Amino acid sequence: MSQDFVRRLPGGSFSQSKYGGLGRRVHLDFIVIALLMIISSYGLVVLYSAVGHESAPVISQLMKLSVATLVMLTMAQIPPVFYLRAAPWLYFLGIALLIMVLFFGYEVNGSARWLRIPGIINFQPSEIMKLVVPMILAWYFHERHMPPKAKHLFWAAVMIAIPVV
Repeated sequence: MSQDFVRRLPGGSFSQSKYGGLGRRVHLDFIVIALLMIISSYGLVVLYSAVGHESAPVISQLMKLSVATLVMLTMAQIPPVFYLRAAPWLYFLGIALLIMVLFFGYEVNGSARWLRIPGIINFQPSEIMKLVVPMILAWYFHERHMPPKAKHLFWAAVMIAIPVV
């Protein structure tokens, strides 16, 4: 492994820096959080300007941003090994949901890509796969030596292609 990568692992020399204490306890990188806040703030300013100085869309977006931030903070507290173990199961569940769309999907705006759980939620399985495909690739490459061999890249490409088809 590259020394630069190892230094940034939990317990490495980078994590002992001035950002290490609280950031390590709550599993957050405050530099990344600060950059996310700057980008999000800029987006809210652009939205405010684009909607003609109306506050309702900005408040709605701010509420969604707040919920997303809470979800991010919560997900950061879950040990990474949980995601590693869940990745194959989530991948196969996502594939099953994509297959269900072929038979039970309903149409919205001219495309039948939605599944409906009556009285609970309407969702697109492809949105779930946007999160699960990187997870399955991380799971696949987790135990393999880097740089990956051609056969490993081939199987990774297959894992990416299956949900696309």
